[in-house]
Amino acid sequence: MSNICDQQKRTSSASGSRPSKTIPVEFSLQTQKRSRPVSVQSAVEKENIEVEQMKKQQFRAMPFNKKVISGGGMLGVKRLGKPQPTIPKSPQVLHRPKSKVSFVEDDKSAETVKTTKLNPKLFQEPLGVPEKRIASPTLPEPFFLRTEHIMKQIEIDMMNKQKEKEEEEKKKREFKARSMPDYKIMEVKKAETKIDFHEFNLATQLRGRMYEDKLAQEVEQARKKEEEARQFKAAPAKLTDESLGTPRHKTPTTTIQPFTLVGDKIRMQEEEQ
Repeated sequence: MSNICDQQKRTSSASGSRPSKTIPVEFSLQTQKRSRPVSVQSAVEKENIEVEQMKKQQFRAMPFNKKVISGGGMLGVKRLGKPQPTIPKSPQVLHRPKSKVSFVEDDKSAETVKTTKLNPKLFQEPLGVPEKRIASPTLPEPFFLRTEHIMKQIEIDMMNKQKEKEEEEKKKREFKARSMPDYKIMEVKKAETKIDFHEFNLATQLRGRMYEDKLAQEVEQARKKEEEARQFKAAPAKLTDESLGTPRHKTPTTTIQPFTLVGDKIRMQEEEQ
């Protein structure tokens, strides 16, 4: 901005003509450079992008299936064939099917059939039928509630606990003497050195005495200092310079000399002229 204004001033001063109009220039702030540029697409730009995408996505039609015209019915549905006639079957009344016997025309290949003997019990008793058993008569039982059973169980537990306590008390009451201990007799040692007995003093008592002694000494020193301060003692005079004490020579302090005033000097000079 400043460079453009300087150039305009130079051109106007060089040509000598009137200054031209100021050209507006946008501000280039540093804050605009710091922030990220905001890019928002307009409606026209969005429409152009959609048109380009539609051009890229081309529609590709599949080839026509001719079976739609030539086919007699619906495509993709299988045709049902003609139903076969139902074959009648004999109902099986028995649970086990009858064994089919294969008759062979050739006599040579025919097999011999082996029969089993009949059980003689078939003629005596009916087989396969269980015997009828006479059930025993029902015996009535006493009716008990669950609460009664619980109460009885609690009473039994209480009785057992009471018996255990009584047995423990009996054991405690029984006197059982212990055997005397077999201690070894210790020999008395003779004291070789005499024991000096001292007064019994606690550590706190010793510290208290030491503190009292120290305090008494401090009080005594303070009293002595106060007494010394009250007594006035003049200190001897100490001369740092010996010349101060010696008498000086007798000399006049001032010398009397003739003098003239400034006004007299001026008057004398005027008279001389």
